[in-house]
Amino acid sequence: MKHSILKIRLDYLNSFSYLVKYKNFSETARILNKTQGTISMHIKELEKAFGSQDHKQLLINRNSKNFQLTSEGKMLFEATQQLIGLIENVSVKIDASLEKKQKIIDIYSSSIPGEYILPEYVLKYKKIHPNINVEAHISNSQDALAHLKSSNVKFCAIGGWLGESNEDFDIKIIGSDKIVIIARENHPIFIYLKKLSENLSQNDVIGELMKYIWIFRESGSATFDWFLNQFPNARDFQLGLKFHNNSSILNALEYSDALTALSSFVLPTTVNERTLKVVKHKLLPVIKRNLCLVKFKTVKLQKFEQEFWDLF
Repeated sequence: MKHSILKIRLDYLNSFSYLVKYKNFSETARILNKTQGTISMHIKELEKAFGSQDHKQLLINRNSKNFQLTSEGKMLFEATQQLIGLIENVSVKIDASLEKKQKIIDIYSSSIPGEYILPEYVLKYKKIHPNINVEAHISNSQDALAHLKSSNVKFCAIGGWLGESNEDFDIKIIGSDKIVIIARENHPIFIYLKKLSENLSQNDVIGELMKYIWIFRESGSATFDWFLNQFPNARDFQLGLKFHNNSSILNALEYSDALTALSSFVLPTTVNERTLKVVKHKLLPVIKRNLCLVKFKTVKLQKFEQEFWDLF
């Protein structure tokens, strides 16, 4: 093959097509969100691919005051329009083919958004798209984010964003909650707070909390991580047990003097069905967080996936 045309990239041809349309390097760069130098490089690479070692102005007449294609440039522009048209036509056909296939939305989620936020939206989505399956996999925030990074999963829902750069992600806030301290209703901590409530300092209250064993969710749980990072001296608390679900923690609390910190979303069932109470005091900090739906900024969503994302 005389010319190295197999090295030509589609973005080179796309830049050339826009340049012919706007007849200005800087305007083309602005429209395509590229630098002017990048557009110039694309044109030079095209000229090189078609033999610009011998023809420095193979495609564009740079001696003319006005933008002007050479005869070779006109030939390439015509072919480029045909090629782009063919690719766009194939893209439409591929999208139509995918529409006919069974569609599945996989979403990995931590327990709080997965159990208390996602069901409402999934049901709304299923009313609009009854033939599309939505499969939610519930674990913890760390695991959900790991699946987003390492597999074909397009979405994950997590219990707050903490300690990691988010510049590569699109993040939607889909809810909020508080992280509250819970104990059995006749726990000694309630007697302590009631008797001394007028004379306590925050250090006194936190010091009292340090006397008890704490039961938490497993490492990787956003509730656990958020509490450790936001509650004063929480890293100095006595860690007794870790469980992978909230129910196991609540069961353990009913028969011990242990304490825990869980999402306020668990309160309706916790308070009504169990002998448990929230530990409240004016000196205890209120810990709030946002629950998030996350995807990569660069991921290309199919139409049915974009509609799921837009529902939130």
